[in-house]
Amino acid sequence: GGEFIDVSIDSNVCLNPFDLGANETKPSTLKVKSILASLELMFRDEGQESLPKREKALLEACIYELYNKVKGKTPTLSDLKQQLLTHQVDALKQYGEILFSWTGETAYGKLLAGQSNIKLNKNITAIEVNGLDDFPDLKDVFMLLITNFVQREAEKDLACPYILICDEAHRLFKTASTRDYILYCYRGFSRIVFLT
Repeated sequence: GGEFIDVSIDSNVCLNPFDLGANETKPSTLKVKSILASLELMFRDEGQESLPKREKALLEACIYELYNKVKGKTPTLSDLKQQLLTHQVDALKQYGEILFSWTGETAYGKLLAGQSNIKLNKNITAIEVNGLDDFPDLKDVFMLLITNFVQREAEKDLACPYILICDEAHRLFKTASTRDYILYCYRGFSRIVFLT
């Protein structure tokens, strides 16, 4: 009686990093932390542990500003890209350029730059991301977003126990931001199992 969601670049699945929980009109501090962790995975150079503090602070300000700008709808990565491309700080303009690969009709954009269409309608749901094995950076971001998505869904009904089993969990600990976010999720879930 459960459901299976098979995620690949051709699966027509979309998960918007900017989605808010039920009845939320502005992002919580935790939500902004989740978005920043995702962006850090997108923007950091190979071998780079994290983004510079100043740039992270400017990105955080941009996220809050973006939610204020697009009243009445959920912002997307495409909205953030446009905002960053016109920013006065060159480093943020460069991040806007990097978002080209993560927006529009690109393989990554189809999965992350639209409105979410994933729903957890059953008591047991398996989400398979092996279809992203050839795109490790996309897989890392998607795994982080799925964890955030399940955490938001679990908060809708705190009386219902949730178990999240996450295979290849080592992928979620690649940066300090993702580690911090996952540790919060570990404390918040009724049951969470990380498999490496």
